[in-house]
Amino acid sequence: MVSLIVILAASELLYELDGGHRSYADTLHATALMTISGEPLRTATTYGMVLEVLLAVYSVVVVAALAGTFGAYFVDQRSRPSSPDGGSGLAPGPPGAGGGSR
Repeated sequence: MVSLIVILAASELLYELDGGHRSYADTLHATALMTISGEPLRTATTYGMVLEVLLAVYSVVVVAALAGTFGAYFVDQRSRPSSPDGGSGLAPGPPGAGGGSR
């Protein structure tokens, strides 16, 4: 959802301030490609070039965050000890805490 907002905001600003595209649809297409795949915007203005760099940094941050999330998940799964009896791996509670009736 955040990426969608970034794409829409950047394309609107690029369309209004750069003026290098024929229509908003062309600007939206170019901005989405830049954000997702790194395809250059092909702008000649300073504003367009700065926006190109900011979108490239944003896309690297998003990919790095996803890679870090997946990596942390698999490292966490690997570091947990498995129980030999197939149980939860939790230590048993104190004696008498089993909840039985007297």
